[in-house]
Amino acid sequence: MIDNVPSTFSVGTVLESVFEHFRDGSGMFFRILIAPGLFSAVSGALILRLVPGIGASEATADPLETLKALGPLMISFFVFWVSGTLVGAAALGAMVCAVEDMPRSSGAGGSAVRAWSRAGRHLPAIAGVGGIYAGMTLAGVGGSTLMGGALGGVSGLIHPLLVVISLPVIFAGLLATLVLLVRYAVAVPACVREGAGPLAAMRRSATLTRGHRMAVAVCLFVTLLVNYVVSILLQGPFLLAGWFISGNAGAPGWVVVLQTIAGGVGHAVGGAFVLIGVAVLYEELSRFAPSGAAGA
Repeated sequence: MIDNVPSTFSVGTVLESVFEHFRDGSGMFFRILIAPGLFSAVSGALILRLVPGIGASEATADPLETLKALGPLMISFFVFWVSGTLVGAAALGAMVCAVEDMPRSSGAGGSAVRAWSRAGRHLPAIAGVGGIYAGMTLAGVGGSTLMGGALGGVSGLIHPLLVVISLPVIFAGLLATLVLLVRYAVAVPACVREGAGPLAAMRRSATLTRGHRMAVAVCLFVTLLVNYVVSILLQGPFLLAGWFISGNAGAPGWVVVLQTIAGGVGHAVGGAFVLIGVAVLYEELSRFAPSGAAGA
């Protein structure tokens, strides 16, 4: 960690600490996240492969038929979204443990097995927070997307003005989701570090982020941007290769396997920045927020 503790919460301090942690423990973080990363990549590949695409002719068909065609996609999306959120929350718990151990182990001495073992002791609470995250994002992002898709898909049957009117509603739903995610960004660390239950951890996160939410949002945005860039750099060449080889016909199996492996590695490397960011945010916010029992 940083030796000179700042007197105020600083975005620069958080991001500097994130990159220092990644530099010192990148191997351990990769071992922690490779399995969740592969899960995410395989889930994405399955949802694209197992569910037939909805063609333009289907999108303008009878609304009931359109809903029937979208049914398998919506169910698959729901299953993968919820399971992915739960796996991500568990991975965040392990990363919080790893980041906490690093000052005592001088970075390289941390253990991925130890981090997962410690996080496992809090798994019910972590799963509870993950379920709340999944519900918030499904209600906000998923609901907004479905509304936009439904209105856009049957625009021939509904006055185009309704599509325009729906845009502020969709934007409001997305904005509300982002606000809630920032407010409750450090709930999982509160589960692990303070032994809080799901609801107590959400309250603790709201307390910790109060007065710093814009700075928290900036930190999360930067780490998410790094995650996106790293993922594109690692997986992009394989995606382009698949497109050049087969165009729109679908990449051959061996290319899909390489794409999936590269995607898993990308999620593991890039995702480390996001999860380290959340862990460091918790540590830094704890310096400047009221202390006390998380369950209070």
